[in-house]
Amino acid sequence: MKASAASLEAGMAAKTEAKREQEDPLYIERRRLLVILCSFCTALSYCDRVNMSVAVTEMSKELQWDMHQRASVLAAFFWGYIWSQIPGAYLAQKYGGHVVLGVAAFAWSISTLIVPLLARYSHTYVVYGRILLGICEGSTFPVIYHLFASRVPKDERSRALGSINFGVFGGAVFSFAASPVMMHHFHWSSVFYFFGSLGMLWVLCWGLFAYYIDIPDGTTALPCMPPRAPATPSLMRAKPSAPSEGPTLLQQARLIVCHKVVGAIFYAHFCHNIAAFVLMSWLPTYFEEAFDLGGSSLALSCLPYIVMGVAVTFTSTHADRFIARGELPLSTVRRISTITGFVGAGTFMLLITTSSWVFSAITYMCLALACNGAGPVAGYEAAKLDVAAPEYVGRLQSISNTLAAFAGIIGVPTVAYIKEATGSWEAVFLVMGAVFYSAALVFHTFGHYSGKVVPG
Repeated sequence: MKASAASLEAGMAAKTEAKREQEDPLYIERRRLLVILCSFCTALSYCDRVNMSVAVTEMSKELQWDMHQRASVLAAFFWGYIWSQIPGAYLAQKYGGHVVLGVAAFAWSISTLIVPLLARYSHTYVVYGRILLGICEGSTFPVIYHLFASRVPKDERSRALGSINFGVFGGAVFSFAASPVMMHHFHWSSVFYFFGSLGMLWVLCWGLFAYYIDIPDGTTALPCMPPRAPATPSLMRAKPSAPSEGPTLLQQARLIVCHKVVGAIFYAHFCHNIAAFVLMSWLPTYFEEAFDLGGSSLALSCLPYIVMGVAVTFTSTHADRFIARGELPLSTVRRISTITGFVGAGTFMLLITTSSWVFSAITYMCLALACNGAGPVAGYEAAKLDVAAPEYVGRLQSISNTLAAFAGIIGVPTVAYIKEATGSWEAVFLVMGAVFYSAALVFHTFGHYSGKVVPG
């Protein structure tokens, strides 16, 4: 019966989409352009947060920073990141996601460009600069989820989120690969000038195409959404019609968090970020200390993210096919993807502790990050769009991202303490493996849902 219901729902959605495409010939083009530009946006945001992980290896030598000073610089980003998640979602709903995303990208590009200037003065100024970067980047994912909730159909959401996360991995790969080369041929400051300039270029493109992406004439991307005011040609003036009266911000937050599947999503997101943020911050340092890699050889740090990007694309595409054909209930697809990903990631993380050869460590790291990226993206991340009504998705993601950002605040400095106490990296990977297994267990127990549960 569940499979039949899923098949019927998929058929109705396909008919609705076909009708919408006939009414608006540019509907698919706009949707694809939105996903492409948002993918580049996430790529650049990750370039700007990852480049410090590579540059700090040279900065610490020139500026004489110890392990704890490195950790404070790397963790500072997350202290800023937690503060703009919920406000970003609120501003996107009030003023329009196009506006908020464009302003945020401009601000974080500026904060990247000024890092070399701050480093001339003191370590403290660099920490403040990284906090500013985190504040500016914090609204990115809630705003993108807000845009996708009303513009991307259900049977394309895994692929859309896969594209966004492919941008994440692509940005990490590019930054890990390009930063060591630039530092080898120029100076570590060139890393921040280069990536900050790329961010400014994206802002220009976003400003030029924002009107084309939006749906004109008061129509919407999905038939289930209420009509919006006509879009204006200017990005900075693109302001939707005033929202109707409804629950207050606090009431909406209560509606979002008061359900067990939402708690399971939050915990899965936190555990995913433990590995994502810790490895993104410390991977170059791990390879430098454990295997004596340095200089342009640190570009090997990008290999796990290449494998992760490929795995995410493959998994998200097949998850959407299962959903479109109605072969499995939506909740089952999300749970299988999440649990399989976390169990695989935990297993390969434990195997890293047995590695005494750099290429075996890189291989296990590639497989661990592939599982941590591919499963959850088609699993708990896509479930956020399934369980929440469109007007709540941005705020659901903002709360989830805020809580998950504590993984960076807690995890990054904890690695420094564990490394200093034990003198090796094995204990770090043992803890991360246990975290992954706990995430799989929690989502297996509480990850059931049927339809929208927010608002409950």
